[in-house]
Amino acid sequence: MQEAQIMNDIAVRGRINVFGEISAQVSGGSQIVLPGTRTQELLAALSAEANASIRRDRLIEWIWPESNERNGRKALNTELWRLRKSIKHAGGEPEDWISSTAEALKLRTDSGII
Repeated sequence: MQEAQIMNDIAVRGRINVFGEISAQVSGGSQIVLPGTRTQELLAALSAEANASIRRDRLIEWIWPESNERNGRKALNTELWRLRKSIKHAGGEPEDWISSTAEALKLRTDSGII
């Protein structure tokens, strides 16, 4: 009951499905086209620890375990750019979905992403 009340208090800005095929949609139902496997893996990794900051080096270890730090950071930045661009293209606001610092990323469930 308390969870339902919380969801009523927050405008739902998007939904993410990580069971089966990874997919996401913005409020209103527009599908977010996730351009590749690594972009999907990034969204799934952020979803696994939603609303918690995940260190960039940890994400790199999960998604690009074979990469050195420099190449891994470059790859992460590219996939983050693709994810944000996809959210924007579907009509969402990337900053409502993902917050970032130089050291960490966070999927923002506090802004209505479920």
